[in-house]
Amino acid sequence: MKSKRGRNRIQFILTLAITLFALGGIAYYTFASFYSVAMEDAVTIGKNSVSQEAEELNNFLLQGLDVLQVTGLVVDSMMRDGAGPDEIEKFLLQESEDYARAIDRNFTGIYGVFDGVYLDGIGWVPDEDYVPQERVWYTTALAGGGRPMVVSPYLDAQTGSIMISVSQLLSDGKSVGSLDIVIDEMQQMSKNITLNGEGFGVIIDKNGLVVAH
Repeated sequence: MKSKRGRNRIQFILTLAITLFALGGIAYYTFASFYSVAMEDAVTIGKNSVSQEAEELNNFLLQGLDVLQVTGLVVDSMMRDGAGPDEIEKFLLQESEDYARAIDRNFTGIYGVFDGVYLDGIGWVPDEDYVPQERVWYTTALAGGGRPMVVSPYLDAQTGSIMISVSQLLSDGKSVGSLDIVIDEMQQMSKNITLNGEGFGVIIDKNGLVVAH
């Protein structure tokens, strides 16, 4: 009798343990399934949000690159025809004004080194110790070998603000045209990156530097 009670007790404990184990497995599987679905939904929502803002950012930068390339082609032609610094500067001043008014206020003006002379499309005159050939917009353009380049954010010597630039080496292999872009627009784009209205977005360049947050 005593032995039978012991066996019944052991059987009860084993049944209880198996039941608890099964319930635990079901709970884990259910939680894992819900978690997986929630993660997939979050990733999908994130991708959609980021994709839309990424397309807008890409179009915004392409617009700046188009402006720079057109200006670069004209200045290239002017230099081949023997235009001097005064004539080129007058052209840059007019183009910078037209672009800022008609295309985007975030484009702060075209400038660069043309035939060895620094010229600025908004009339800024740098200090005597300013060496344009040492600036990141110039060295990045040189490294691009004629391809339009997006310059990582840097401190602008004129305004003291953080800018990004698009720069391009011209056909003579030493002249560089550049266009500064205020990052206000990108800052707004980063604010638009959310998950159902929650969280925040960050725009990072290829070197891991935060451009907008």
